[in-house]
Amino acid sequence: MESVHKIRVAMLCHFSNSKIRARLPLMSRRVESLMSKFLFSKETGYLDFALWNEGIIQCLSKSDDVELFVVSPHFGLKKKIYKYIDGTVKYIFFRGTPLFPLNYVDRLFKISQRRNYSSNRKIIENEVKIIQPDLILLVGAENPYYSISILDIDNIPIFLQCQTVYSNPQRIQLSGNVDSYRWEIEQKIFKKTLYYACNGTMYYDLIKKYNPQAVVFRRSWPSKQFPRIVYQHKKYDFVFFAHYLSMKKGFDNAIEAIAIAARIKPDIKILAIGSFDKDKHIFLDRINELGIEKNIIFQPPLAEFEDLLECVTQAQFALLPVKLDVVSGTIMEAMHLGLPIVTCKTTGTPLLNEKRKTVLISDIGDNEALAQNMIDLMDSPELAQELRTNMQIYLSEIKKNSDVSNIFIEQIRSVINHYYFGIPIPQEQLFEYHKKDE
Repeated sequence: MESVHKIRVAMLCHFSNSKIRARLPLMSRRVESLMSKFLFSKETGYLDFALWNEGIIQCLSKSDDVELFVVSPHFGLKKKIYKYIDGTVKYIFFRGTPLFPLNYVDRLFKISQRRNYSSNRKIIENEVKIIQPDLILLVGAENPYYSISILDIDNIPIFLQCQTVYSNPQRIQLSGNVDSYRWEIEQKIFKKTLYYACNGTMYYDLIKKYNPQAVVFRRSWPSKQFPRIVYQHKKYDFVFFAHYLSMKKGFDNAIEAIAIAARIKPDIKILAIGSFDKDKHIFLDRINELGIEKNIIFQPPLAEFEDLLECVTQAQFALLPVKLDVVSGTIMEAMHLGLPIVTCKTTGTPLLNEKRKTVLISDIGDNEALAQNMIDLMDSPELAQELRTNMQIYLSEIKKNSDVSNIFIEQIRSVINHYYFGIPIPQEQLFEYHKKDE
C-alpha cells in the first residue's frame, strides 16, 4: 500500500431494508410463513433489521477518501452470492443460512447452523482476497455466522465496532440465555483484533480485560436522517418494542411492572411489538398467572422500519427496561418520536439525565420502582411534558451527523496509519481520553 489517500474498506456486517430486498433475488416465503405459523405459532417474512449499518454505509459512500465494499449475509437468496453496485458502493451479498425447508429441519431437530459457518468463512475469505482491502470494518462480533471469518484473515487491520459485548458475565445474570459457542467465538475475535470502537465504560472495561493490548476508540457512529412518519391516533398507554421480546431486553421485568401498575390502573394498555424468543411460554404463562392478558396487546414485527415507528406512535409513552445495552437504539427512537421513556439503569442511561431529567430510571429488577415511574407518567401531564421538552434539548445537543462522519473517517485513517506506518493515534480519538465523560 503506497498511499493512504484512497482507503479501500471492506465492511463486514448484516442488515436488510426494503431497498436492498428490491435488488436481491429472494425466495418467496409464503409457504414457509404458513409452516412457521403452524409449527411455531408465528409468521415469517423478510424484515428490516440492523439499520444502524445504513448510517455507516451512507457516511463512507459520500467520502472521496474511501472505496467501500459491503460484504453481508442475507437470508433467502436464490443465488449463493449476488453482487451489485449502487452509486459508489459495491455490495456483495451471500446466502448465510440454509434455505427453506432445510432451515426448518434444523429448527425442528435442533441441528446447529454452525455447519454452515465453514461455507460462509470460505466465501468471505475469497471475497476479501478479491477486494484486497486496506482495512476490514467489522460490525457485530457477536454474530459468528459471519464474524468468525475474521479468524481466517491476516495482514489486514480489523476495526471492530462494538455495539455490544456478548461475552459479558452480566448476560448470564440478567438474561439467563447464553450460547457458549457464540461466547467462545467472540472471545477468539477479541484476542485477535487490535482496533476497537465502543461507547460506555462497561464495554471498554470488558474489551481491555479480554485484550489488554487493545486500542479502543470512542465510537463515533454516523446515523441516517430519522424518517418522517405519520403519527397515529393514541390507543395505548405504553409501548414495549424490540426485535425480540426477551429477558435481555427486559420483557420479564416489563410484565411484572405492568401487573403492579394494573393494580392501580386496571385499564392500563401496553402494546408489545416484536417476536418472541425461546422464553415465549414462560412469558405467556406469567402473564396469565398475573391476570393481565387484557392489558398487553401483542403486535408481530413489521417488515419496514417506518411502519414500526408509526405503530409505536400509537402509545403515549415508551416502556423500555433494557439491561445490557449502554443506551439502546429503541430509547433513541422513542426520543425522536417524542414518547416519554421509562427505562432502567445501565452504564449509559444515567448520562441521559446528566444535565436535566430526560428519562425516568429505576434499578434493574426493581419492578416496583419501574411500575411507579409508569404511574407517575400517567398521572402527571406536567412530568410528561417536561420529559418531552428535555428529550428534544438532548437530541439537539448531539453532534451534527457531518461532524460524527468526519470523526469516524479520521478514526479509520488513524487505524490505517498506525497499522501500516506506525504513526501514533491522536490521543483525543481514544476512549480513555474521554473516559472521565462517560
